[in-house]
Amino acid sequence: MIDKKLFFDNYRKKFGIIYQEQVEPLETLLKFMENDYRLKDKRHYWAYMLATTKHETGDTFLPVKEAYWLSENWRKKNLRYYPWYGRGYVQLTWEPNYKKASKLIGINFTSDPDLILRYEYSYNVMAHGMITGWFTGKSLEDYLDKKPRNLFKAFVNCRYIVNGTDRARHIAYIAMNFDEILKNTGVTA
Repeated sequence: MIDKKLFFDNYRKKFGIIYQEQVEPLETLLKFMENDYRLKDKRHYWAYMLATTKHETGDTFLPVKEAYWLSENWRKKNLRYYPWYGRGYVQLTWEPNYKKASKLIGINFTSDPDLILRYEYSYNVMAHGMITGWFTGKSLEDYLDKKPRNLFKAFVNCRYIVNGTDRARHIAYIAMNFDEILKNTGVTA
């Protein structure tokens, strides 16, 4: 069980201020990770998943809609894959991926894509996609299970799991910070 006070104290040291509206979503995400048997003794997985979530959700740690600061009307006019635009922790996009997620979780996201915004569904999609590689064919195991000699480089390469090389180095820096936070909180590698 993660010591939440220690986690947030370390978070503040690495990232600065944390706002109250970030605490509950981050605690929820940590609880899912603690209870996910696939993540036992896999601190680097946790670090990269947290870093991806921090980046993809604009530091809210909430499952969000793509371009969440803009209107639904804007998304309808500007996103060629509307209504299957990005939602969740990792911005699930395109109808075939919503269908895959529906089969995986047993919830019909194609009839109501906004259901993916629920914490548990968004977490399950992210965790399954990153652990098994169904997003791109690449998984966390491909980069992190062989005790990487250069953890930063491994985290840079992890971006291929979700979105090619977009912001890969930035997210790797975040992951390195989360890895240290988690290590200081007792999560093992």
